Amino acid sequence: MSRFRLAIESDLSDVFLVSLVVRGVCNRLGMNAADMSSVDVCAVEAVTNAIKHAYHGAGGHEVTVEIVPAADRLDLYVRDEGDGMPAQQAAKLQTGSRVLDFDPVELKAVPEGGMGLQIIHQLMDEAVYSVQGGTNCLRLTKFVRPAAPKSIYETT
Repeated sequence: MSRFRLAIESDLSDVFLVSLVVRGVCNRLGMNAADMSSVDVCAVEAVTNAIKHAYHGAGGHEVTVEIVPAADRLDLYVRDEGDGMPAQQAAKLQTGSRVLDFDPVELKAVPEGGMGLQIIHQLMDEAVYSVQGGTNCLRLTKFVRPAAPKSIYETT
């Protein structure tokens, strides 16, 4: 399967397109359902973050997702030319945080932000942020674990 690039305008109503394409590629690679959902959630989160934080919700900008499938892995490169990710936020992709450790009964304890980076940290096999020539790039990697073979007794 060839690599390809999807570009959307910085409009949250277009993010569903990223989900459709990413799910299709994951399915084609034979990823199991849990990994497919993980990649989908993280791709949508990364694009949403680019629109909300790099572009501050302003339309008229481009967010690209380059999809690079291989037999054993799937790499997604989410790029934008907006404001860069603060260093302490980028570090959370590598080290994680305790932002999801809260008492769900206590509504005041629910954090206002930062959950998306932790979700990406937990669900992806690798997540690396870099800036190259004024372009922000978040590389998300998921190693392919094939779906379990269907039983001869299962119906489709």
